[in-house]
Amino acid sequence: MSLLTSSLENSRASRIAWLLQELNLDYEIKVYPKTLNGVGSEELLEVFPTGVSPVLTIIREGREPKTIGESGHIVSYLIENFDPSGKFKPVTDDDKELMDFYLHFSEASLQSHLISMFVGSVARKQVPWPISIITDQLLLKMNSAYYAKKLNINFKYLDSQLEKKGGGYFVGDHLTGADFMLDFPINACLFVGLDISREIASGDVKEEFPNLYKWHQMILKEPSRLEAEKKAKSKL
Repeated sequence: MSLLTSSLENSRASRIAWLLQELNLDYEIKVYPKTLNGVGSEELLEVFPTGVSPVLTIIREGREPKTIGESGHIVSYLIENFDPSGKFKPVTDDDKELMDFYLHFSEASLQSHLISMFVGSVARKQVPWPISIITDQLLLKMNSAYYAKKLNINFKYLDSQLEKKGGGYFVGDHLTGADFMLDFPINACLFVGLDISREIASGDVKEEFPNLYKWHQMILKEPSRLEAEKKAKSKL
């Protein structure tokens, strides 16, 4: 397996590396430089038509290499094709439906708003002073009125879902694609890494999302996640 990404620090590719590690698959991480505006380089366009990352190239003996994109699709493909024991597959039909929901929820209801906030943060850095003061105020108001507000609602929804389950993983009693997909938006954006949690939470993020915080602490201790993180850091 060849995992291609334009970044490893605070990157959505980290959850794919974690899943590859959990599945005991041989994989190599290739890092492509980002441009100044934070998007992927021209080199990525040669690998995948949209130039986005992460992208996974699957190499199997006797077969043509297969390159796939979109995090949710990559997670589903790996579990469907490289998890013969069903370690990460939902047990019931209801659980399968719930996992599919979370795969879409992660990208549509969380990542879309997170990207909007990220684009805003990039824009702030490119505006010269003193105009930047006005830009900062406008972007903060926009985030407060919409993006951060929507994220607060969506993260509270996830927190309530875990509360109903009594904690643990998002689907059933074991890791599924839902946990891998929600790893980045919850862990990197709420509790570590990206400095946007202060805009999303109205107070202390740990107190506002207590069940997500417990999940966060549990996930950070997963042995394969720690191993994947170690491998990724060696590429920085």
